Amino acid sequence: MSLNNSATEVWEEFDIDKSIVVDDFETLVDGEVDYIDDVTYEITRKKMGVSIPHMDGCGIMLDETTRMVRLPWIKGLLVTFPFDKFIQEKCGNNHTVIDIYGQEHDVIAEGIKYIFTKSQFKLAKYYKSWDDYKEKFKENQCEACYCNIEEPYIPKSRINYQMLQTLSDMKDEEIERLIKQTVEEVESIGNDYQTTMRLLGATEYNKNPSWFQEALMIYPELFRDPYCRDVLKQTKQSLVKQAKAGRLRVNGKYLFLSPDLYAFCEWLFLGEQNPKGLLEDGEVYTSEFKNGDELACLRSPHLYREWAIKQNKRNEELDRWFGMTKCVYTSCHDLITRYVMADVDGDKLLVVKDRLLTRIAKRNMTGIVPLAYNLKKAKAEQLSSNSMYQGMTHAYTGGNIGPISNNITKVWNSGEIGEEQLNVVKWLCFQNNAVIDYAKTLWLPEPPKKISDTIKSYTKAKVPDFFIYAKDKESHQVESPNNSTMNRIAASIPDPKIKFSKSISKFD
Repeated sequence: MSLNNSATEVWEEFDIDKSIVVDDFETLVDGEVDYIDDVTYEITRKKMGVSIPHMDGCGIMLDETTRMVRLPWIKGLLVTFPFDKFIQEKCGNNHTVIDIYGQEHDVIAEGIKYIFTKSQFKLAKYYKSWDDYKEKFKENQCEACYCNIEEPYIPKSRINYQMLQTLSDMKDEEIERLIKQTVEEVESIGNDYQTTMRLLGATEYNKNPSWFQEALMIYPELFRDPYCRDVLKQTKQSLVKQAKAGRLRVNGKYLFLSPDLYAFCEWLFLGEQNPKGLLEDGEVYTSEFKNGDELACLRSPHLYREWAIKQNKRNEELDRWFGMTKCVYTSCHDLITRYVMADVDGDKLLVVKDRLLTRIAKRNMTGIVPLAYNLKKAKAEQLSSNSMYQGMTHAYTGGNIGPISNNITKVWNSGEIGEEQLNVVKWLCFQNNAVIDYAKTLWLPEPPKKISDTIKSYTKAKVPDFFIYAKDKESHQVESPNNSTMNRIAASIPDPKIKFSKSISKFD
């Protein structure tokens, strides 16, 4: 019900009569995992078929821009995909699908534009049919809304400390090369016109410029005004602080994560239970990078070693089906969503093309497989003032994930990372995901005493030194700096004085 408080725009063009809800597309994907027992905490490496709900929170639509949507009891991502063209080319005369209530729909005859999946419709079982929902939607004058729509221009982004700290064997010369772009940016503030304008937000890509930013674009000589000099000093201080906290410039972009929608249509319209799709294991597709590029696909929060290194596959056929969005599409034969612990209801991946980072990541990912564990499901319960009060109390008292992710950071920055340290991170990741769902499930696992003691031996330490910059800690609240990757990155970022360019003429 908290979705009522989402910051959204009304989707004026949406027509509820042009929509249906179908079942979720789920298959078993064979792979190797580290399975954590929820009672003994024993970690067992085993090969198994992992159940992957490929469309978990994702649906498809025609023509309109990919976006996260909100309707009463419905949430998730709608990705643009030409399923009308798929039906025309691949399905012959069969245009029918069965919705979640067992009702048949002729997608072409009914002019269907939006296909939701069951995982998006949270209260599906409380309605007799989709027609019942549509009727109540209109009766109550409900609105379809959207938030976080795909932008026509996606700027380059910065990486963060959670992703960098897991590359625990980074060498000094690799750190020097990694921070080079960020250091150059810091040193060019005030001296380089384009960098300074970009950092101040005075660019054509800024959709909502302030009056100050607009004035700068009209009259760049304002750089020399005392107020502007102060703004630049603050900008530089912020940039240095962020860099010391691991926010470094990389050749990467945050892109919506989408499954192979061609495979979904093979399953939905052709009835193929294990569709081939257009992407093989180890491949992704995004129009934002070239064919053959090696890409690191990363998601926040990044707690375990979750560097999914994939090959970008592009050709005429893939561009034809996927090229109308800027999403990163994943294969239905790949465990990538298990590696990065993502679903597809609007999650974004930081997709990075950087040879240095991918080389370091491959080295650190040797022997790493995804984690697997059973999290308990919530029991159905009658809504009452008491049950709602209890749920809210549990959410506030047991649903705080901050301390656990900080404990994971303590382990990554404790020194040499061996098998025991990796096991502690695995256990903490398991606990973290149980805590995320705690307000819904009211269930938390309890580690055996021996394992609890091992975890405490690492987590009783203070947070690492670079948290002075990452979390505004005081020097007495952090450990002394050691040689962890992030502490060395923080120590390598300079804090130079601003040099103002002589190329910008005098301020009148």
